[in-house]
Amino acid sequence: MHPIDWAIAQVGKNVRIVLRGGKVYTGMLLGYDGNVNLVMDHLTLANTNEYIGRSILSGVTVAYIEGLG
Repeated sequence: MHPIDWAIAQVGKNVRIVLRGGKVYTGMLLGYDGNVNLVMDHLTLANTNEYIGRSILSGVTVAYIEGLG
């Protein structure tokens, strides 16, 4: 499966996102653009359990994305 196919399959599902700076977020992927900027809902900073809500994560800072089932 190609990365773009995987991203399309994950829209509406919960994912874990690791940023290059080491922060780890979890939340529901609502969408993305060609630069892999991610629109997230129910975004939570996993390191501190801080709830952020709806937000956009810059694709430049994303190191890794995985599905949570």
